[in-house]
Amino acid sequence: MARLTALLFLIVPAGAAGSAGPADVLDGWSHGAAPIHMLRSEAPVGRIAADGTIALDLAAPPASKQTAARTFARCEGLEVSGGDTVVAPAALFVDLGAGEIYLLQASSPGIAQWNASFGETPLVEGAWLQWIHAGGEARVAGSCTAAIHTASSGDAPAFEERVDYDVRLSPGWNLVRQAIEAVHEEPDGSRYVRLQSVRTVDTVPADMRWFSDRP
Repeated sequence: MARLTALLFLIVPAGAAGSAGPADVLDGWSHGAAPIHMLRSEAPVGRIAADGTIALDLAAPPASKQTAARTFARCEGLEVSGGDTVVAPAALFVDLGAGEIYLLQASSPGIAQWNASFGETPLVEGAWLQWIHAGGEARVAGSCTAAIHTASSGDAPAFEERVDYDVRLSPGWNLVRQAIEAVHEEPDGSRYVRLQSVRTVDTVPADMRWFSDRP
């Protein structure tokens, strides 16, 4: 059965930079003050100060063809309402003229690196945030499960992967928290997502920090 792992925030492959500090500060920022842009949007949507302090003022995103159902409803049997609601995830970056530096909020450098590298770095437990603009109300709730076979599992599945959804979108910008809650580790040390959660939150959780996809 197909893997269920969802990555709503996909950015250029690289290691994540930055270290833990105040929730609105990207520690170690050395590129000076600069505007923050959003992918496919011309006007800045915030600013990063010389000390790494980040302030966002998100405007409405460009037109999108993405829907709530296509984004979150990844299996049958979920409770879905407003599935046709148009949604637009925000990819935030700073353009210094020598390539974009993407910004993301995560609970640790390890999970930020895994997210930024499209899962190419070691998988760890942790969480990250995604700003998502919704054109109306939408709700997706329930769980998706899949039996996962690995190289060492033979005919029987090695484990069951599960993704729990509790997404409630309102018109405008919403915060969606994704978390790797548990992993499965094979005898050879390879790691797989075993339990993931995807849910909306009202405010930025206290454990979230800013990271960038490169120094």
